[in-house]
Amino acid sequence: MVSTRTKPNGHGELSEQGRLQYTARAFEQDANAAMRGDIVRGLIEMITNCDDAYARDNAKRGRILVQVDHRRGAPWKVVVKDRASGMSLDDMRTKLVKLAVRSSGFERKLAVRGNLGRGARDLAAFGTVLFESIKDGKYSALQLDPAGSYRMTPRERRVTEEERDALGIAHGNGTSVTVTVRENIRCPNHRTLVKKLSSHYQLRDIMTDSAREVILESLNTNESDRLRYSVVGGVPIRDEQVPIKGWSGVNARFQILRLPERCQDPPSDPYRPAGILIKGARATYENTLFGLEGNPFASYFRGAVRCEFIDELARPFDDAEAADQAQSA
Repeated sequence: MVSTRTKPNGHGELSEQGRLQYTARAFEQDANAAMRGDIVRGLIEMITNCDDAYARDNAKRGRILVQVDHRRGAPWKVVVKDRASGMSLDDMRTKLVKLAVRSSGFERKLAVRGNLGRGARDLAAFGTVLFESIKDGKYSALQLDPAGSYRMTPRERRVTEEERDALGIAHGNGTSVTVTVRENIRCPNHRTLVKKLSSHYQLRDIMTDSAREVILESLNTNESDRLRYSVVGGVPIRDEQVPIKGWSGVNARFQILRLPERCQDPPSDPYRPAGILIKGARATYENTLFGLEGNPFASYFRGAVRCEFIDELARPFDDAEAADQAQSA
């Protein structure tokens, strides 16, 4: 802290002022709280980041490669790669080094996910994270450790063919993120990851998008699967525009279908087919039954509420947070 002298104010002399320090321990605690030791949460962060990168490029198609080195009782690796526009060294400084800097494009009203921009840094909850990127023929890298310390290449340099081979980016731009996961973090088997990543409610739009190809590879067994969400059928019950009370001219599209049979999965299961997805322009915020989770009949239904204005409501909160200001109701 920076210490300065101040005048007495009737409650004793206030002799020091400054800004609270964000310590390595606080960084670790925040990252662990975000990821909760669940590698699927980390993979969701990585996959949605790739999808957003393609969206910012207005790419008609985009491939996302997820590779897992399965091990037990020893550190293991997760690698996620895209062929989007890549990151320069300055991009890495802005997006990965500076806390609370909003750089995803969400703050500029682009149809991407993300708000405060710390999501990728939370991957350090699992272990060391290496970000490598090629942009306009130049290579940059940044390594982040669980305590929040980082090392990065001192300058951009021309990418070598060996680096392109290692990253699997034969030409053009792209980014590879490698997480060396601690041995105490559970490593799901390949089939389990296929099932979970294909059906998690936050990834369903990506897994049903014909413009995205998400491949999961096991580096141990060479198994490879394209991840797709099998949309559960249902009888349409309602599909209409609903005005949002208190917001003139704002509507949400409300769709609901009745499932062929009652969903037996618990409300806490993010893979359950039942529930109403709350969606903004691109992000899926929640899967809910609106307080009817305990009603056995509610589990017969699935659907979505789509309202891009949700993103508009989120941005002022993010602006205030980034500016270290109090949130308004």
